[in-house]
Amino acid sequence: THGFVDATARHDGALYRFPITAMLSLSVSIVPLGIAKAAVDAFVAISGRTTAGTSRPMRERETIQTDLARAEALRRAGKALILSALQDLEEALAVGGQPLIEALGYFRMALAHSAEASLRAVEILAAAAGTASISEKHPLERCLRDVQAAVKHVAMSSHNFTAAGQMMLGLDMTGKRS
Repeated sequence: THGFVDATARHDGALYRFPITAMLSLSVSIVPLGIAKAAVDAFVAISGRTTAGTSRPMRERETIQTDLARAEALRRAGKALILSALQDLEEALAVGGQPLIEALGYFRMALAHSAEASLRAVEILAAAAGTASISEKHPLERCLRDVQAAVKHVAMSSHNFTAAGQMMLGLDMTGKRS
């Protein structure tokens, strides 16, 4: 095995006890959140435009307002879940044992959920923008393409839900009884 997998801390403090694989997973898992934020910003920027068949700006339509708020709620919920799981993981690092195993399972679940929420948020905004968002030059099209690629990373795969479910059912995170 490589030393970074089972390395021991050389300094005291939670940062030095934080599992490197969890740190690496966190670093790639926040990318979809950033893309979702960029999509929200891009959507707000075009919301003053009118669309075919109406003279009212998009921002004055209730469905647009609802879709924007729904997308932002998804993005914020994903971020909040990661932050909560991160705090739980930090607390579990001081205890170790089963609490740490559980915190790692929930942390993995939070990363996967946040990725799905970010993807859904961008999809909602791209759909609400209509045909404007299908142009390769449109920022929402780029956000949609980027988030679809970003969530393919193993750190955010649906396997993380499986691992968390296994942990919750008293199995180790490979499916065997613990």
